[in-house]
This record gives sequence, structure tokens and C-alpha cells, in this order.
Amino acid sequence: MIKIKLIFLSIIVIGHFNYIMSQNDIGNKYLTDFTMLVTNLKELHPILYKNLSQNEFDNEVKKISERLRQTTSQNKAIYMIQELIYKIGNGHAGDISIYNGNLGISRALPFSVYIIDTDLYINDYPADTTLNGTKIISIENTASKSIIDSLKIFFPTDGNRNLICYFLQPYFNTYYSAFCSQKDTFLINTEKGIIKAAACKTESELFTKLIIKKNWEEYFGKSNFKIDVTQNYGYYRFGRFDNPKNEKAYYSLIKELNEKKVNNLIIDLRYNNGGEALMTGKMASYLKTKPFKIFTNMYITNIRRPTNLKYMGNKLHFKFRNLKTVKKNDLRKIVRFEKCLKEIKPNKNAFKGHIYILTGSITLSASTMFCKYLEDETNVSFVGSETSGAINYLWASNFCITECKNLNTIFSFGMELLELKENSIQFESPKGLIPENKIEYTIQDRLNKKDKELDWVKEDIFKNNK
Repeated sequence: MIKIKLIFLSIIVIGHFNYIMSQNDIGNKYLTDFTMLVTNLKELHPILYKNLSQNEFDNEVKKISERLRQTTSQNKAIYMIQELIYKIGNGHAGDISIYNGNLGISRALPFSVYIIDTDLYINDYPADTTLNGTKIISIENTASKSIIDSLKIFFPTDGNRNLICYFLQPYFNTYYSAFCSQKDTFLINTEKGIIKAAACKTESELFTKLIIKKNWEEYFGKSNFKIDVTQNYGYYRFGRFDNPKNEKAYYSLIKELNEKKVNNLIIDLRYNNGGEALMTGKMASYLKTKPFKIFTNMYITNIRRPTNLKYMGNKLHFKFRNLKTVKKNDLRKIVRFEKCLKEIKPNKNAFKGHIYILTGSITLSASTMFCKYLEDETNVSFVGSETSGAINYLWASNFCITECKNLNTIFSFGMELLELKENSIQFESPKGLIPENKIEYTIQDRLNKKDKELDWVKEDIFKNNK
């Protein structure tokens, strides 16, 4: 009998040991991916220790490494790593594959949301439309602000890290399910009382709307391209500075406004998330009165052959990338073979009337650069809210792609330090453009689909035409 008990105990111990070893094996695989990413960051990130000191960075890496060894959850591992990327502080770094994945989601909140500052509101709740516009105090006993703060790390900015990029709105349900909670029934504490909201599940039409389609059109419309010409103004909205069709349409609009002597131009960058620097500069030249450079300075690290080059794309780039540089302190300064360092002159067919630039937290990267080039022009008015892109320097371009096969995801970061203002990297933190004409929304404004920026501009044009 004792022998049988010992055999049974041995089976349990061996089984438990194998389970622990299996867990450790998964954790160590995640750690392998993380170690490769950290190595790439240390070798190729030009300003890695700007927002975190080297000691802080190393301590964070150590803590995350220990936690990764203990987890078997892919989502938890991704979250840990993204936390570090967010603390580094750059809108061009992070996981670039999770936006399109389902992340193992089977249940989600049954309504879409609006985020206003750090407050959370029900936007569209099919089960009870009387709750639309209701402020959410907490979900599953976690305060709304804490939830927003925990999820904003997936949308880092180039400037103000306290700023919430409203890209989070259409992705909120996806990210909440993946990284916070999946339940059959959610406990929602609202200003109208407690709601027990039954989850929407994978087989439902609502799940498809809120998770798979990410509810994009609800916030930003069916198309991010629009041109309108009236007697008093021309209006132009487009998604990115990387589509030749957008560029061509822009030049045609400027020509039409000049020919018709229309004195006002509205450029809507509220949902423009960046693009190509060179195209941005060329388009800005049609609004400038003084010569300018796209970048004042550009820097890269000293590394020519990274440790993990065999796992990286664009291998040929590293063979020649130092040829256009000279040594500058701990970095290398790009001084030749770079069009973005050449002076750009105002276009002879430039628009001479008044220009209104509409901005918001989805005004990223190159679209914020566009604003920077026009900041000193007396005929330009900025209307809206703070941009997520930076107006003094940013870290982007020639991206390092780190494929984390064990995590089944891809982390990416830019390898060039791009300075828009001379020596700003030495004396400043990255900062966004803050419009002099600030527009704020209430939840009722959002529910009523108001466009307060455009309304403000039209009213200003009307007053000036009196």
C-alpha cells in the first residue's frame, strides 16, 4: 500500500514538475524575443536614454525579464514589453501587428465608447439606447481613468506623453478584452447606476462591428479624403502624406483657389497620421513665404552591423548607411546624400490667402511636421487640439523590424533621430503643436456629431468678410 502511495505521489510530483518546466519553457521563449528587441534598441536607437536613464532602462529590462519567465500568456507578455516601449517615449515605436489581430478575443463589451480627456462614455449601446452618452465610472471595479491609462500605452506620442491619442476610441473594445478582461457579463458602474452588461460574443453581429471592423467609421467617417470649394474657402482633408493622388489633388486645389481668387484655405489634419517627410515638405512649399529645411539635423547610432542582422530586413541598408555620415559625439550625423537636409524654397504658385490648419491628437508625425513648417507664417491659424506628433524632434525613419516569432508579433522602431529645431534634442523634451485656437468637446457635442473646429473656422471667415 505504501509502495502504491509513493508511486502515485511520484506521478503527481513529476507531472507538476513537467507543468512548471513547460511554463518556464514558454516564458523563456518570450524572453528570447524580448532580449533580441532590447539588443536592437541598445544598438540602433539614437536617443534611448532621453526619457529613461540608462539605469532606469536596465532596471525595467531586468524586471520584465523576470516576469516573462513566469508567464504563459502571450497577451500579458506583449503588454509587459509595450509598457517599456511606451516609457521610452516615441510615437514610432511599438507592436505593429496587434492592431489587426484578434488577440484571442471571444467576448467583449457590448457598446462602443467615447473618450473625452480621461473620462469614458457609452457611445452606442444597442441593448439600451437610453444609456448612450452616459459617463462610465468604472468597469469591473476599475476606474475609467485607470483603464484609459493602462491602454493608452499602445498609442505612444512623439510629444506629450500625458496626451491620449484618440485612435484608442475605435480600438477600445479590442484592447480592453485582450489586455483587461473578458467576461460573460460585465459590471459597469455609471452615473446612472450599476449595469450588468451581457458580453457580445464572437458569433454575434455586434462583435463583428465592434471588434473585427473596430467601429472605425463611427468616429472618422467612411472616407478620409474630401475636397470642397466654395465662394469663401477651399477645404482639403486627406489621410496621409504618402499617396501621390493626395499630393496631385492638393496642387490642383491650390491652382483652382488661386485662379478663382478664393482667399481662404482649410487643411484638415485631425485624422492625418503622417507619411513621407519629403512629400510633406513639397506640399508645405505651396504655403510658405520663406525657405526652410525638412530636417535641421539627422542622426543615427555608430553601429554598422547589428548583432541580430540575420533576423532583420533591409540588410543592405546597414552595409552603406554610415557612408552618408560623420562622427558626432556618441552618434553619427547624416551630412550627405539626403534630400530632406536641402533647403526648400517657396513654390512660385504658392497660395497667398489665409490658411486654417485643423489639428487633433491623431495629427501624427509628418502631419505635425507640416504644421511646424507653417508655424511662423503670419497668415496661418491653427484650430483644434494638441497634436501627438512633435514640432521639435522625433525618432523615426528606416525602421528596425523585430519579428518576435514566439510572441507571434512584430515590434518596430525608427533608427534615425530627426531634428526639426536646431539643438532641440539638447535642451528640450519632444513636444506637440498646441493650437492658439483651442477647441473642446462635451459628450453631447460628440453624440450630436458636431464639427466644432470647422464651425469655428467658418464663423471666423464670415466675420473677416464683413
